[in-house]
Amino acid sequence: MNILLFLSFNLAGFLALFAGIFWGSVGNVFLLDSTGLTYLIGGWGLLAVLLIPIGCWRFVDYTRTFLVFLGLIGTVIGFMLALSGVSVEAAATPESSASSVASLISGLNTAFGTTLVGAVSSLWLGINKMLFSSD
Repeated sequence: MNILLFLSFNLAGFLALFAGIFWGSVGNVFLLDSTGLTYLIGGWGLLAVLLIPIGCWRFVDYTRTFLVFLGLIGTVIGFMLALSGVSVEAAATPESSASSVASLISGLNTAFGTTLVGAVSSLWLGINKMLFSSD
């Protein structure tokens, strides 16, 4: 019974993910991250979900925490990237402020994308563990 619930939950989740990619709302989270951390976080979460049926509970528990921390580290890196391109001199003229705004937006994409992927991956992993281990 647990395996059927586990499989149906993940099938529904992957269908929703692919629908989001198809409509363009999910792909941007990954594509706009200039560091690639969202791919690392998502891949690590997927690996942990695949290990749930064989009972790697300790790895799953550590990974849930690890995913959140990776998301937070990505937030800090994103803010550092966002602020690295902003300076008082660059904001003085309209021509140079455009590159500052582009740098700011790129860094914020990384910050928010990694936070979102880390939190959602950790939540997804926790729900999967609960579904698979419940009686």
